[in-house]
Amino acid sequence: MPYDYIADTSVNCVFFRHCGPMEAGDAIGSWDFALKDSNVSSGINVLRDITHSSLSDAYSDQKAIKQARERLQNVLGDFRGGRYAWVVKDAKDFALIHRWTVAMRFNISFEIKPFREMAKATEWLGLSAEYKVKYPKPVE
Repeated sequence: MPYDYIADTSVNCVFFRHCGPMEAGDAIGSWDFALKDSNVSSGINVLRDITHSSLSDAYSDQKAIKQARERLQNVLGDFRGGRYAWVVKDAKDFALIHRWTVAMRFNISFEIKPFREMAKATEWLGLSAEYKVKYPKPVE
């Protein structure tokens, strides 16, 4: 799963932007990378933009959810986050990610919420309406 990543300490937020098909566990894999970044520390907020992706049906599979919860606990360890916004492209992905985030709420220390609109997600994260994420490359 290709993704772009940036940690902006000026707004206390990590940004992930995914492209293409997204399998259960792809988001967790991106945490393996992000937690090695010295700019990522406890209390940071997260915006995960999956508006250029499509979620696989594994996001509704109970076995996949259980495995992902366990893997996420191992990856995050004692890391304590702030708010975690998922921004999706359509109603199907909203339903899948809502179910996913409800299942994850008991296993990680983020306040997680899915959104259909980027503006509402950024407002919830406390970012100004003028803020623009400076990803390293454009979506192809």
